[in-house]
Amino acid sequence: MNISPGMKVRFHPIIGGKHDGNLYEVRCIGKLYGRDFAWLEGKLDLIDIRSLTMPTSLKDC
Repeated sequence: MNISPGMKVRFHPIIGGKHDGNLYEVRCIGKLYGRDFAWLEGKLDLIDIRSLTMPTSLKDC
């Protein structure tokens, strides 16, 4: 999945589990210890990009 800054995404606290019900905007993307991470508006820590998904409908955006 291609995620880029400015996109709206869903965050899944458990990778492959249910999302937390919120939409987040991706602030930037980076790599740390060989893994892709994202910084999300409204989250304090960086997030493993595998725990993000795109919203399923346009009304989510």
